[in-house]
Amino acid sequence: MSRKLITLFAILCVTLSSAAFAGLQNIKVSGDITSQAIARDFGSDATASSYGEDSAYLLTQVRLRFDADLAEQVSATVALINERVWGSNGYSSSETDKNDIELDLAYVTLKQAFYDQLTLIVGRQNLYYGTGMIVGAPATNQTGDDYLYGDLSLSNGFDAVRAIIDLAPYTIDLVYAKVTEGSAYNSDDDVTLYGVNAAYDWSSYNGLTEAYFFAADNARVYNSGTLIDSTQSNTYVLGARTQFNPTDKTTLGIEGAWQFGDAYITGSVDTYRYAMAGNAFAQYRMLDKYNTTFGLCYAYFSGDDDLSDGRYSAWDPMFESQSPAEIMNLLVAQSGVQSLTASASFMPKEDITIKGSYTYAMLTYDYYSSTFTPDYGPAKNHSYSVNTDNWQLGSEVDAAILYDYTEDVQMSLNGAVFIPGNFFDGANDGDSTMYSLRGGITVSF
Repeated sequence: MSRKLITLFAILCVTLSSAAFAGLQNIKVSGDITSQAIARDFGSDATASSYGEDSAYLLTQVRLRFDADLAEQVSATVALINERVWGSNGYSSSETDKNDIELDLAYVTLKQAFYDQLTLIVGRQNLYYGTGMIVGAPATNQTGDDYLYGDLSLSNGFDAVRAIIDLAPYTIDLVYAKVTEGSAYNSDDDVTLYGVNAAYDWSSYNGLTEAYFFAADNARVYNSGTLIDSTQSNTYVLGARTQFNPTDKTTLGIEGAWQFGDAYITGSVDTYRYAMAGNAFAQYRMLDKYNTTFGLCYAYFSGDDDLSDGRYSAWDPMFESQSPAEIMNLLVAQSGVQSLTASASFMPKEDITIKGSYTYAMLTYDYYSSTFTPDYGPAKNHSYSVNTDNWQLGSEVDAAILYDYTEDVQMSLNGAVFIPGNFFDGANDGDSTMYSLRGGITVSF
């Protein structure tokens, strides 16, 4: 290679390095590492799952995020994630995939796009509306990912296009997301989400009122966790939510929604969907030196006990991101159930937070089978003998202790105990207490 060519190559390398370095000055790098030791017992000896009745493992979740400001009104975000059980390449094919480094987020934000009030966000992004009753996570309990730690996954990205119109005090949010791409040559087998959320900021009492319409094509049809069919279904939902602080110490909120559309049930014609859901919640803050807080929440989701009457009234969980209690979230879908949760938290020391909750849950319909088997997640294939004429699902106590070791390091201990109600029959040890215990450490940077 000639001296001139070497010199030219060296100049080119320096130039590119300088340009790359200048770009890196506009990039913010952040992330977190969470490691947990997990032990769970789902209390069923009727039909053991492929994981067995008990599970105990170590789990590490790593996220690395890059935020780049490319121009005054243009920014980009890329986030990678890895979730893996220690010493294992996975307990199922889907878990093997989860052990890979995955694309968690990848989107571009265009502010003042076309006109000043419009913001466009294009790409893989998090979507969360209201309290997460309709849209919050693409894979939710009993309708999502099928692996050992599915409920603990931190990956919640949607491949979506979002348009936000700021007309203060009003905000209109339009969204379209491709949740699942089926055959590339057949759009009829895709799972898609689209809708609009309109919010009004009260500018007083920290109040917010919003109304929404969301639709999902080819969403799964479930009856209290039992898969009926996953094709030729569509769900439309109309709803509204309001939340405000009547005093400095209190927060009140209520949400209600109605679903309609078609629910295809195997072996029958299309069935008309007619379902309802709602929740009401209150929080009281004592504003003392311990940051003591009390909460109360009631949630209702309709169910269906007759699959042949031409009307399907079981609530479609869609893409919810709510959990009244940890083990209940694993056992039943957010459909055909109602729950009442009382919670409290306080800080006995500046760096320690203690939380606890008690949840009582009942079915909202007559269950149609003498056995109950969750379809997805850690409790998959555990079979429980149940009483079809009893709606008492059970009660659960959840507790957590959080210790802020430093500003960037937090240690945690989480425990949950589920006490089955009369819905669970005594046969096959189906009424035994179930538990979950998790201890871990999180480092953020």
